[in-house]
This record gives sequence, C-alpha cells and structure tokens, in this order.
Amino acid sequence: MLFLVALGALQQVTPLPSSTTPPSGDTVGYWQQHVHYRIVATLDEAAQTLHARGDLVYVNHSPDTLREMYVHQYLNAFRPGSRWSGADAREGRVRYQRMRDPDYAYERFTAPVTVDGASAAVDYPGAPDSTVAHFALTRPLRPGDSVRVHFEWDARPSTLPRRQGRRGRHYDFAQWYPKVAVYDRGGWQPNALVPAGELYGEFGTYDVSIVVRDDQVLGATGVVVSGDPGWRRVRQGGVGSVNMQPAAYQGIDEAPAIEAPTGFRVVRFVARDVHHFAWTASPDYRYEGALYDGRIAVHVLYRPGDEKEWGADTAVQRTETALRWLESIYGRYAYPQVTNVHRLDGGGTEFPMMIMNGSAWQGLIYHELGHIYTYGMLANNEWRSGWMDEGLTSYQSAWAERRTPQDRAGGESAASPPPRTDYRRHAVLPAAWELFQIDLYNLDLTGRDQPIGTRAQDFRDFAVYNLMIYSRAQQMYGALRDAIGDSAFSAFLHLYFERWKLKHVDELAMRQAAEDASGQKLGWFFDEWVHRTGLIDYALTDVRTAPAEGAGEWITRARVLRLGAYVHPVPVGVHTSRGWTVQRVPASSERVLQVEVRTPERPLEIRLDPDRVTEDWDRRNDVLTGSTRYVFDWPFLKQYERERQLVALSPLAWYSRTGGVTAAVRVRSNYQGLVDERELGLALSEK
Repeated sequence: MLFLVALGALQQVTPLPSSTTPPSGDTVGYWQQHVHYRIVATLDEAAQTLHARGDLVYVNHSPDTLREMYVHQYLNAFRPGSRWSGADAREGRVRYQRMRDPDYAYERFTAPVTVDGASAAVDYPGAPDSTVAHFALTRPLRPGDSVRVHFEWDARPSTLPRRQGRRGRHYDFAQWYPKVAVYDRGGWQPNALVPAGELYGEFGTYDVSIVVRDDQVLGATGVVVSGDPGWRRVRQGGVGSVNMQPAAYQGIDEAPAIEAPTGFRVVRFVARDVHHFAWTASPDYRYEGALYDGRIAVHVLYRPGDEKEWGADTAVQRTETALRWLESIYGRYAYPQVTNVHRLDGGGTEFPMMIMNGSAWQGLIYHELGHIYTYGMLANNEWRSGWMDEGLTSYQSAWAERRTPQDRAGGESAASPPPRTDYRRHAVLPAAWELFQIDLYNLDLTGRDQPIGTRAQDFRDFAVYNLMIYSRAQQMYGALRDAIGDSAFSAFLHLYFERWKLKHVDELAMRQAAEDASGQKLGWFFDEWVHRTGLIDYALTDVRTAPAEGAGEWITRARVLRLGAYVHPVPVGVHTSRGWTVQRVPASSERVLQVEVRTPERPLEIRLDPDRVTEDWDRRNDVLTGSTRYVFDWPFLKQYERERQLVALSPLAWYSRTGGVTAAVRVRSNYQGLVDERELGLALSEK
C-alpha cells in the first residue's frame, strides 16, 4: 500500500548568512558555498521505500560563475553495476554485485528536476554507476547569487547494511537524498562512492520533516522543532532525561503544510552549520538521555537485548566521557545535541551531530564522536585527504584509551605526556598497535606502501588504503607531537579547531596551524609524511664519555647515523644513578649527526629514545651492543618482539634403531617477524 502525503508549496526560503564566512586572520580569502535544504519524506514500510520531495537553495559564494551542478545519490552504490560493486569484485569481496530486487539499495528521481521552476535534464557521467548525477543550470549562477533546485525522489536502503541498511522495521538512512557536491577551489568534487574514501559536503541548514508510523522511534542529525520522536514513550527505567533543546535555534521558518495519513505522525528536525543529514527509525528502539554540561543534549537509542552493553546509562556516560575528552583537546562542541544509535551495520560511521555504531565500546565512541570534530566541524575532503580525519581521529582515540586513571581523574589534560613504552618490557607477542606498526613496516620494506596523501581512488586496494589512511596517518600525528612537543601539539589542536571549525580544511590549513602553534617551519615534516613513503630509523654508532675539566660534570659525545628515508629530531638519552638526561638531535637531512649531552654523574647507559616516544622502526640499533632475547620455542607459535632480535630455542629428542637416542635443538631467530629470519637445527646421536 502506498501512503501519499500532501505537501504544500514550499515557502520562499531566504538564504541564511553563512556562519562560515571568515572575517579575518589566516583564513582571509577563503570562501565556501552555502546550502539550505527543506525536505519532506514519508517512510512507506509496505514498499520498504522512502518517498521524498524538497528544495535546495544553493548560494554561490565562490568568485566563479557556475553553469552546472552535481549531486550525489549515494544509495546507488549499494547495488549491482556501481563502482562500489566493481571495486568489491576486483578485490574478491561479494556484497552488492549479485543482489536482486528488492534487496539492493537505490535512489531514483520520480519527477523532473527543476531549477528555478524550469526543468533540467539529468545525466549520469559515471554510468553505469549512478552515485553522481549532473545537470545544467537553466541560467548562469554568478558570484553572490542563489538558485532553487526542486527534487522529488524515492530512496531505499539495502538489506545488507553498509553505512545504511534496513531489516524488518529498522531503517538506517545515512545516505538518502540528492546531496549537492562540493564546489571548492579545485572546482566541482563529484566523487563516486566507493569502499575507499567517504564523504565531503557543503555546510548549510537542513529542515527535514519525516512522516512515519505512529509507533516508530526516530533519531537524527538536528534538533526536534515539532512532532514527537518517540523518546519519552520508550525511555528506559527513568534513567537520565529527555532534552529536546527547543530553544537551540531561533528564527525557524514556518512549518510546511503536511497532511499525514491516519496512523502516521510528522517529526520535524532542523540542523544548522552541518554538511550532511542522517537519520534512523525503529519501533523497537529504547531511549536514554542526558544534558551534558547544561548545554548539549545526549540521545542514545539502542535495541532490545542491548541492555547490558548500552543500557543503565552506560552508553550515555561513555558519550559524555568522549565529549569531555574532545572538548579538552580541541574546544567547545559547536552543536546543541549528539545522538548515538545502535545501527544495523557493525563498526561505526559519523555524521554531524550523530554517530551510528555497531557497539557501545568506549573506544568506538571516542573514534566516531571524534569524527564529528575532524570530519563534521573540520570538514576535509575525505576522498582527497582521508588522513586528515581518519588518522587524527585514530590518534586521539588511542591517546584517550591509553591514559592512566590519574590522567582521567586530573581533568583530561591534553598537556599530559604521550604514552610511553618501557624498552625493558618482556612482552614476546606485541600489543595490537604494535601489530599495526609491523604491518606498516612490512608494506614499506616490500615496496607496497603508498603516500597517505594519495587520493582514495588511487590506492592499490582497500587494505592498503586502510593501513595508510588509518594506521600510517596515526603514526604521523604521533611523530608530529614528538617533533614539536606536547605543549605545542596541544596548542596546535586548539588553534586548528578555533581557526577552522565549520569550514573546509586541507593540508595547508593544518600545516599553518601547526607552524603557528609551534613556531617552527614544518614543510619538511608534511612533505615526507604526506607525500612520500619511508621509515624513520636512526642508529647509535659511536659513544665517547669523559669528565669535563673542572666542571664536576661528564660529557657524552654520541654519533648518530640516519638510516631511514624520513628525518626526525631523534632523542639521545644518557642514564646515571639520578635517571635519564635526554637531548635531541635536530631534524636534519645529513646522514651523520653529532650530539653532546652533559650529566652530573658518570654515564651508566646510553641509548636512543629511552622513553620510546619517537617513531623508529628498528630498535636494535638504538644501543651500541644491539639487543637479543632468548625464549622457549613453543610449537606452532611464531614469536617476535618489537624491541629485540628474538631467538627461540626448542630442545628435541627422539629414538631410532640406526641412531639410538638423539638429542637436538632447533633455533629460530627473527626481528619483528619481518627481517633477519634464520633457522638452524643441531642434533647429536649416541651412535
């Protein structure tokens, strides 16, 4: 059965002044477009389809006259014939390329697209992929002018979830409307949606009215300005509170005239200064909420059976913990609410004001909520520079997770030192992050890595994309913090956010903020980490110590050899009975470097980076004598260690008629399971 909604004529919308137009400072000359969407959408559960119509008012703040427009229809990625399905097929994944109707997703125009009332012919330049639609404007759009585009369309998520999906009466509408492509200094950015790469959008206002069955419970980007999302009805156990934030926005336009069928209701959401609008619906949702710091509404929606992991205020408190952490390292959250929902898909995906997660794990909430900063408010082009948000978000998430209880109790200080690894630790099987490091080293040593600044579509495959954009980029931010120091890194994050929040960012924006915060020129750093590949590897090759004449001190002169492609300020540590004295060798392209360290006592030990805060792939050459560890060689277990050459010994014995009793030993040696792998067997028989 098809339910129809009568939509009155959409009112003339006066374009809001862009809050993202910078007044002064390093952003002088910067511009970005502005959008104003007004949409009415009806969820037709019988057809498993959303019927929608709406207007886009597009304001041209660029210095260029525009004659065409591109819009994304993302749901068309999750079906046969798309570029997404083509990438899956090439890389051995079977997902959407074999799906049949009605299981695959789609987004289709159901009436001609009009531009200022005149029809515009739509074409698909990437056909058979249809995730990008294109049409000519009916008149030139000059700088400072605006245009109104009217769309009518149907949208259906797929039964196999991926950042969207449907199952029964649960719907995750993450990509569902004609989303205008970004027009920036590089022109139009009409990127097809593929597994490698994600999103990029224009900031503006979204006014979305959703018509659903009376028992549906909703969560969305934005603030509820009218209607009932269903939260009070499904609020669990009296936990927390329901905060609609009705006063969050002033000057909201009059509601459109909507006639909802019997058994349906209309819920209207408004969101400002966002570049995407996502929402979810399920009659089974449970609700818990809170008001963080008296200003940010926290909404949590979870499913039956989630009570232990999500309920009893658990997910709410974890969301607040993540907000507290992120505000401490970046600055004040710019939106009136955040919604955390248990989606159908695993993992997690971020949207402005909303995160859709597959679990309530604190680390996942740190990561996805962190993206509201590094993707939502600092809006980079994830196809061109995914390292700017995935890597930074991965770094800050790991940083948050690895803080000590004392750090957390002390006010989430961003000036706290980074996590340190004791080089004397006797772990034989590396921790999870060290496994990622070893994977990265393996890619580099075998020549299969690519610069993290590579465009998403140009990575060799999805696995390399993930290792570079997430893990290698996470290494990069750790190296940046190490290069400029804890205080400067903290100042950089705050300056970067304050200067560029609610704007589009690129590498230059980030680099300028880091340089201004640190007082250092960092072109060398971003060049090697973003645009080249390589490893950091320094070796201690010569040490000489002597008492200083008449000074009551000891002087240690060390020679350090740069073996890796990357340069970095490497620390040299001298240990005495009073502890470590550390001095850095400045970053230099020279191969041989000298450093002098003065200590009040005779040195007991000299090594590179004793606190293990500097990235260095080969730790064995951090001391003159090298480092080896001997362990028992357990059957069927390949052991390796980050810090030392590992030698695994296995005693063996057997009996045979010809040899009698034979005693033997097997010796296997490797470093990180990557290099210097050797195996030797010795046997001695009694005959």
